[in-house]
Amino acid sequence: MIASAGGSPACTQTKFEQEGHLMKHEEAKAEVEKLYEQTLAIVGDGWDAPSSASWGACGKWSLGKDRDSWSRFTQRFGQLEEPPEEIAARVAELWNGLGYAVRVVADDTLTPPRKVVSYPGYLAGTTSDGFGALFTVGDGYADFSAGSRCVPSDPDLEGQVPS
Repeated sequence: MIASAGGSPACTQTKFEQEGHLMKHEEAKAEVEKLYEQTLAIVGDGWDAPSSASWGACGKWSLGKDRDSWSRFTQRFGQLEEPPEEIAARVAELWNGLGYAVRVVADDTLTPPRKVVSYPGYLAGTTSDGFGALFTVGDGYADFSAGSRCVPSDPDLEGQVPS
């Protein structure tokens, strides 16, 4: 069962969505990297390496096939320094402070059962420009995944890993 914890803020638009701003590759990557680095810092050490990170085709087909997206995924296995509920609440506070309207939800269909922070809302897909970020945490486990806003394709960046 998937359950909400706390209030239910409406899914609001971020600055880039409000302005209809077409991001550059560097901006799209930087947005994901900022969330990645700050989220992992809240959880603490012990993240598995290497994390997958690369440019690839945008998954939002309605935007056209000539679009790229920066994707990032990593997992952490092992004892957490705080209970999953507290970590998820701190991640949600961070993301809300960065302009992403999120809340913590529980998903006990996952193994282990997890607290979830997601933008846009959990299981809602991506924003209209392809952005999506997801953090889950349970007993002895955490993961982070995100895909950037879609940007015009640059064949030289396809499959590029972080420097």
